[in-house]
Amino acid sequence: MTNILEDFGLDMGEDDEEKGYDLILVDGQNILHRASHSNAHLCVERDDGSTVLTGATYGFFQIVPAIWERYSAPGGQLIVCWDAGYKHRTDIFPDYKAARRDKDVSAMEPHHLDIPNQSKAVKRLLRIAGWPQARAADFEADDVMATLAARAAGKRVAICTTDQDLHQCVTDTTHVISPKWGTSEDTIWTPEAVLEKWGVEPKRVPEAKALAGDSSDGIPGCPGCGKGWAKKLLATETLAQVLDKAPLGVLTGEFEGKVWKSPSLSTKITENRDLILTCLKLATTVDDCPVKMEHPKMDAPRLLEAFARLEFNSLRDHASFRTLERIGSP
Repeated sequence: MTNILEDFGLDMGEDDEEKGYDLILVDGQNILHRASHSNAHLCVERDDGSTVLTGATYGFFQIVPAIWERYSAPGGQLIVCWDAGYKHRTDIFPDYKAARRDKDVSAMEPHHLDIPNQSKAVKRLLRIAGWPQARAADFEADDVMATLAARAAGKRVAICTTDQDLHQCVTDTTHVISPKWGTSEDTIWTPEAVLEKWGVEPKRVPEAKALAGDSSDGIPGCPGCGKGWAKKLLATETLAQVLDKAPLGVLTGEFEGKVWKSPSLSTKITENRDLILTCLKLATTVDDCPVKMEHPKMDAPRLLEAFARLEFNSLRDHASFRTLERIGSP
């Protein structure tokens, strides 16, 4: 008997196994910020002639459904995760994200200043759309996503964010997808990709950040130890081993076939041991935080009315709206 795949040129080597992720976790605030930059000037006009910015909201409902269409497995679920404070970390280190809290608003663009307003609008629209949302009091979205990913052990999970903090959650079955705006060529962070970037396996990424720091989050790291030295130090030793060896003499090792040693770094690590351990706590996501889930039923007529008032006409066509319905009730 002949093979229909071979005879008609249909045997192209694809794996017959269903692809896609069983659970997609979306970093709501991260996506909202990116959407805001991509649609900075989009607005609608009020009856009195004033305008209301809508770009972040519109972009959010463009980006997330596109991710769902590309990556969801049949019957998969999508959950939008939100920050609900970061007291968990300011209790450990009061200056955590201090630069963000003290940012000069006079230097910020209007679309950036308006993000809190559009964040509220998106959350309200998601309730009307029936999409699942998750948060945990005093914890960040990173911790919520880490917790939900841990709970989904055995399933294929995608964490959608451009934030590299979640690289530590990457496993063979959990990947981080970082969207590239305006293209479908997203970056998919697998264990191999994380190892290449950080020089350590995913679960050890917090060790690298504890040494190198993270200025965007206000994590100082060890003075004088940037990403390059962190890679060298952690190539053959764990952070605990580095901390134990630093007081004993000059740290030395081999990296990419070359022997290195650093008397000054040995001293700095010894002097800043407590700070490094604090940074390790700050950089480590919490995978057992008290997540609160919200999953109301979709109100399709109300959502269509809201999109009409916002002039999101492309979201009201049958195909686009059907995708929104499927996300709410996969």
